[in-house]
Order: sequence, then C-alpha cells, then structure tokens
Amino acid sequence: MHFNCWKWEGTGNDFVLFDRRDWPELPDAGEIHRLCDRDGPVGADGVIFFRPMVELRAEGMATDWEMDYINADGSRSFCGNGSRALFSFLREKGWMPQKGGVLHACDGAHAVCWNAALGEPGVEMRSVAPPRV
Repeated sequence: MHFNCWKWEGTGNDFVLFDRRDWPELPDAGEIHRLCDRDGPVGADGVIFFRPMVELRAEGMATDWEMDYINADGSRSFCGNGSRALFSFLREKGWMPQKGGVLHACDGAHAVCWNAALGEPGVEMRSVAPPRV
C-alpha cells in the first residue's frame, strides 16, 4: 500500500499526518504503534488522520476539518500540540483559510487561528474541571 504522509512538529512533539480520504479504514493499534516506534522507519509521538468535514470549496479550502489523533499506544485523544501542527500544515497547503477555522476532534470542536503577534498557531482548549477531593 502506498500513501502520502507528512511529519510535523508542534512544541517538541512530532506527528505523522495522513489524509483520511486516502484510507478506507484506519490502521489498528499495532500498526499505529509500529509507525510511531522510534526505532522504526518513521517514529512519532502520535498520528493524525484528517479530512474536510464538507467538500472543498472551489479554491480548494475548507474551514472545518475532522482530526483523529491517535497516540503511539493506539489510544485516541485530543492533542493540543497536534492540533496546532495540523492547522499549520493545512494553512501552508492552502487547504484552510490563513485566518483559521475549526478542527473537530474526539472531544468536540476546537477553533484554530493564526496569532499574528506571536507568529504562531493557536487552538481553543476546553475548560478543565476542578479536581474532586
């Protein structure tokens, strides 16, 4: 099987990005673990599968993207650094507007935007509930 992938870094974490439109089904946990193995051919903290939520507009862009982050152990979660890396990638490819959009992850929607003052991507994080004691 041949497929395109890209490796991106976000604040010290590295991710392998895959266009979900190229995958009829997602790899199992063992395949993810092999992809992320630091002694293997790629090595990463996790993988991100992405696809537009709607058909791309005429100019090849979409403002809403599905993001499926899978940790090296095969578990799914949301990843803030991964979402920043994915937004930067989509923005660079011209697939998401320069100003930002929305990434839909396993825990819901997260707005992403470009912070011009800092020259870096930003992501809206969910509020954290206080600990129960």
